[in-house]
Amino acid sequence: MVATEVRALASRSAASAGEIRSMLDDTRSKINQCSEQAERGAATIGDTEAVIQRLAMLMAEVSSATREQSSGIEQINTAITEMDSTTQQNSTLVQQSTNAAFSLEEQAGRLRELVSAFKIDDVIAANALKSQPTMALPPAAKQAAF
Repeated sequence: MVATEVRALASRSAASAGEIRSMLDDTRSKINQCSEQAERGAATIGDTEAVIQRLAMLMAEVSSATREQSSGIEQINTAITEMDSTTQQNSTLVQQSTNAAFSLEEQAGRLRELVSAFKIDDVIAANALKSQPTMALPPAAKQAAF
């Protein structure tokens, strides 16, 4: 009977050892799976970190480009303001020139009226031209002299 019990105990010990071995193998397998998942997780975190760094660089570039655009827009605004000022000055000058032209036209008309009161005989005018030293003047200046 003792031998039977020893055999039964040995049999149960062998079965328990087999179960323990099976459990250890299962645990090793799960540990390996967890280790592989941890490595993949670490790789994913590394990839995510690289993407975040690239994103940070892109955001810095966008920020720099935005500052440059803002500066360019400010320069354009300044140029437009200067052009507007110049256009207003030109408009004022055109208005002044127009007013001066009208004034000169009125003065020329009055001068024609005043000069028309003087009648000069063609013979006297021809003699006056001969006696005056206006020969060096161009023809338009000779006519303007009388």
